Amino acid sequence: FVSAESLYVTRQYVKTEDLSDDREQRTTATEITRISYAGGALERKGAGEILGSVKNQYCMDEYNGVLRVAATYQSSAQKKSNRGLTMSMMQVSSERNASLYCLDIENMQTVGKMEKFAPQGEDVQSARFKGDIGYICTAEVITLTDPVYAFDLRDPTNIVYKDTGTIEGYSSSLVDFGDGYCLGIGYGSTRNLKIE
Repeated sequence: FVSAESLYVTRQYVKTEDLSDDREQRTTATEITRISYAGGALERKGAGEILGSVKNQYCMDEYNGVLRVAATYQSSAQKKSNRGLTMSMMQVSSERNASLYCLDIENMQTVGKMEKFAPQGEDVQSARFKGDIGYICTAEVITLTDPVYAFDLRDPTNIVYKDTGTIEGYSSSLVDFGDGYCLGIGYGSTRNLKIE
C-alpha cells in the first residue's frame, strides 16, 4: 500500500507454538514495514505485526497517523503422528475469521483492534476505508454469504462496528459511492455478477 509519504510492505509467515500432547499451533501472521519516501529518499521507519494475512492493498489505509488493516485470521492445531519410521502432522482443529487492526504509523505499534468479528470460517473478501469509516466484506466462499461490516474508526482505541446484514453472494470490491453509500461488486449465489 502506498500513501502520500510512505509505502507499506507486507511479509506473511507462520508462527508456531508447541502445545501439550505432541500438538503445535500454527497461526498466520503478517509483518508490515513502513518505508518513508518523503524528500526523495527511501528510509525504513519501522515495522509492526498483526495476526492474519492481508489480501491486497485495499485492505490497508493510512489516515490521521493511523494505519488501518483488514486481515484474515488463520490458525490450526496439528498433532504429531508416528507411522512406523515416519513422523507426520495431522490437523486436529482450524479457525478462520476476520480482524481489523489500527497501528500508529510513528512506532508501528497496535493502538486498537477488533479481532475475530465475523462468523467462524469467513475470510476478508474486500475492504474500503474513507475518513473515519471502514467497510469490510467477509464471506465463506463455499456458502456464498455476504456480511458487510461498517466500522466507526474515529477513536482507534475504541472501535465500534455494525453488521449490515447477510446477503447472498459476496463483494470482491467495495467502492465509496458518496453520501454514506458503499457500492459492493462481486458474485451472487450462482456465481453471477452482483452489484448492491
